[in-house]
Amino acid sequence: MTVGDVAKDLKVTPVTVRLWADAGRLAATRTAGGVRVFDRGTVERFKRRRAGLDAGVADAVERERRVEGDVDGDAEGSGDGVDAAAKRDVGAGRRSVSGRPGRRRG
Repeated sequence: MTVGDVAKDLKVTPVTVRLWADAGRLAATRTAGGVRVFDRGTVERFKRRRAGLDAGVADAVERERRVEGDVDGDAEGSGDGVDAAAKRDVGAGRRSVSGRPGRRRG
């Protein structure tokens, strides 16, 4: 399978596939011309493992929210889904994750 084939199969960009291959997360071999090729079985195993990890992360987040009594993921309970720590940071004029300063409300 080519990088493009794998990207379509996994529903990611070809850049992501190359990064995974470079990091050793997804095994690839190279042809004599230097083109990466992926074994279909390896890709299928990676796909199943990735689906399990995605589901496991989602399950863990949901369990944590239930334990904390926080159904919508908003610790302050305003129901808007915005993390309480992010609200405090923006309110204090700290930079957001994007690196831009937060808006002050007043």
